[in-house]
Amino acid sequence: GNWGYPRGLIVRTNEHLSNKKIDSFPYAINDISFVDNQTGYAVGYGALLQTLDGGDTWQQLNLTDDNYRSICILDKNNIWTVGFNGSIVHITENGRKFNKIKNSQNPLGNADRYLSITFNGLSGYITGEKGLVLQTSNGGKSWQKMKPFTNNDLYKASFHPVEKTVFFVGDKNTIFKYYPL
Repeated sequence: GNWGYPRGLIVRTNEHLSNKKIDSFPYAINDISFVDNQTGYAVGYGALLQTLDGGDTWQQLNLTDDNYRSICILDKNNIWTVGFNGSIVHITENGRKFNKIKNSQNPLGNADRYLSITFNGLSGYITGEKGLVLQTSNGGKSWQKMKPFTNNDLYKASFHPVEKTVFFVGDKNTIFKYYPL
């Protein structure tokens, strides 16, 4: 959990929801996702963790320069994470290679604050504070800022499975429906 960044927990339960194993870390854990039944990743405050045994053990990888808030896994060679201080990182080769599309910014400066990343095929969105939305239509090779449509923090984007629309959810109970061209 994210308790003011002092520590993070990954709790593994059994089918009866009894605690089976608890891993604690000296940093917050913000998001977790799995490639398959064995390989998964968790991101947090200065941390990218990987498991290769279904979550029984976790190893920290060498990506420590931001408060990573969200992870999106398309497959083992297409993993994306964004950091609160402006990092956009593409992770390939099953977690062995990091390509920083955008490095983190000075947290004391006027920085973009990223909160989530999501993809559907080649289309992707990054959401952030104060209505920030970046979009890509080429699988993350380039990102463009969208014209702001709110000043509220936007926590997540989600693609509608049938319509060609994207929903954004944010602060103050807001939901926006977007019609990409």
